[in-house]
Amino acid sequence: VAHYAHSRGVRFVNHTFTTHLALSASIQPYAGLKEDELCEYPFAPSDLGRDFSRTKLSPDLNGRINLPDAPGLGVEPDLAALQKYEQEVEIKIAGNLIFKSIPIHSLS
Repeated sequence: VAHYAHSRGVRFVNHTFTTHLALSASIQPYAGLKEDELCEYPFAPSDLGRDFSRTKLSPDLNGRINLPDAPGLGVEPDLAALQKYEQEVEIKIAGNLIFKSIPIHSLS
């Protein structure tokens, strides 16, 4: 996406304001492209946005975000902190159960 935008003379800018996981995912398409340095950053995330992950991506002294050097998106969810937001969810269609949530504590 970022390469396509660059080839058309368009500046690619990520869009996120929620969690550090979303921030990492939204930066991936243009990480390493010197020409595209503008990044939307969640300066005032919600409580959930702050609690969501153990990994935090913060701007350095030059205002740049350095992506973690870890597998996947490099951001580790904080399952213990997320338990307070957990809600049981069931989705049924025509009376047939097609989805039921799994408690977060069973994932760790």
